[in-house]
Amino acid sequence: MKMFALVFSLFFFQNQPENTPDNVHNLTVTVKNVSKSEGIISVSIYNTEDGFLKTAYKKQKVSAVANQEVQVVFDDLPAGTYTVSAVHDVNSNGELDTNFFGMPTEPYAISKDGKNMYGPPSFDKAVFEITQDQSLDLQF
Repeated sequence: MKMFALVFSLFFFQNQPENTPDNVHNLTVTVKNVSKSEGIISVSIYNTEDGFLKTAYKKQKVSAVANQEVQVVFDDLPAGTYTVSAVHDVNSNGELDTNFFGMPTEPYAISKDGKNMYGPPSFDKAVFEITQDQSLDLQF
């Protein structure tokens, strides 16, 4: 029985993915052209198309703006495909305000400038791959 447990544990632990420096990475996101210092900037990263703009994989909020930009770092991201969004909730009401037609009235940005003219941004236009530590700039 001890031999079975030993063989099982060796097999089980040998085949588990590890969070090694080779397969986890950091993403530094800089949001530029922040025109107002009040409010909260939320930067979200998404790892599935189904969750895009609905359920963030990771999210950070920043209230301090320096030199019209903010910077956040997402640590320990497994290699894969992601999208990033940033929203400047200027009035701090917890949501992206829109006008009568549903168009945002507060600044927002999407990775790879994946905005659509009509309707919500497209996952396909915003997706990028992370295979190493990298930086991403978003423009309001």
